[in-house]
Order: sequence, then structure tokens, then C-alpha cells
Amino acid sequence: MSRRTGQRLIWPALIILLGSGAYYNRAYFIQPASVADAKHVDKKSDKPGKGATAVVVAAVTQQDVPVYLNGLGTVTGLRTVTVRSRLDGELVGVSFKEGQLVRAGDLLAEIDSRALKVQLLQMEGQLQRDEALLKNAETDWARYKTLLEQDSISAQQTVTQASLVKQYQGTVAIDRALVANAKLQLSYTNITAPVTGRLD
Repeated sequence: MSRRTGQRLIWPALIILLGSGAYYNRAYFIQPASVADAKHVDKKSDKPGKGATAVVVAAVTQQDVPVYLNGLGTVTGLRTVTVRSRLDGELVGVSFKEGQLVRAGDLLAEIDSRALKVQLLQMEGQLQRDEALLKNAETDWARYKTLLEQDSISAQQTVTQASLVKQYQGTVAIDRALVANAKLQLSYTNITAPVTGRLD
């Protein structure tokens, strides 16, 4: 065989080799995506690899999905009540925490009530004194009326005593109102929840 004839045989052999290599490359390296993804499955654990997604058939159930979305926003209550103190004083106790749920009438805060208690005692003492004066004036008026019937006293003294009784009756009424007002002011030292709700 001459050298020229050998060169003629080499070129067809090279073409056949290149064609075989291209076919092999296409068959084993350029594979469909499904076949390539299937090869990523871990044979030991039967779990999908990075490129695979496991599909499992399960029964349909209804349940809460724990999905939480964080975001900025504002919560507005249906009804809002602002609680304010009706008197000034030192705050001596707070009985709630922010966000706590309270019921109507629950104690929220307490203001120092010592000065108001002293005022109440003073008003009650004044009421007792004026009630004693009224009782004494009524007793004298009853006696004056008896003496007037016996013509032992002038009518003017009886009228004057009757006016004194009415004066003491008015004083006692004022004292009772003052006592009631002192008790009302004392009740304001306990700040309570007007409605049921959550504190903010």
C-alpha cells in the first residue's frame, strides 16, 4: 500500500470516529431535563436532590396554615374610651399593665385619699354638731308653744324660736350635702374601668 492510499483511508476513518463521538455525546451527556433531574435523586435516602422536586399524593384536609406576614400597620378598636382622673393628687397605685384585658368596674389606679378622708371626718363632725343644735332648738320651740298656750310667754319669742329651728334645718341640709360631696370626691380616688376592653 502506498503512502497516498493510506492517507485516503485515514480521512474516512476520522469522519466515522467523529460521528460516533458526537452520537455518544448526544446520547449520554445531552439528556432531557426529566432524565437529568432523575439522576440527582439520592439512591440511599430516596430523597430528591438539588434539581428534583418530590411529588406525593395525600388526602385533602382542612387546617390552619402557619403563615405569618410581618408588616407595618395600625390597629383601631371598634370603640375607644379615654379614662381621666376627676381630681388631682398623688398617684399611689397602678393595677394594670399595657395590653391587659379588663372588665367594667375593675380597679385601674388609685390616688392618695388621706386629705379627702380628713375632710370627710370634718364634715361629718360638723353635721353631728348642727343636728344637735337643731334638736335642741326643736325642743325649745315645743316648750315655747306650750307656754304660749298658757299665756306665759310672748308670741314673738315663739316665732323667733320657730325661725331658729328652720335656720338649723337648713344648716343640717347643707352639712349633709357637704358630707355626700366629700364621699363622692373620695370615690374618685379609685379609678375604675368604665367598660370591658383591652388597655392601651
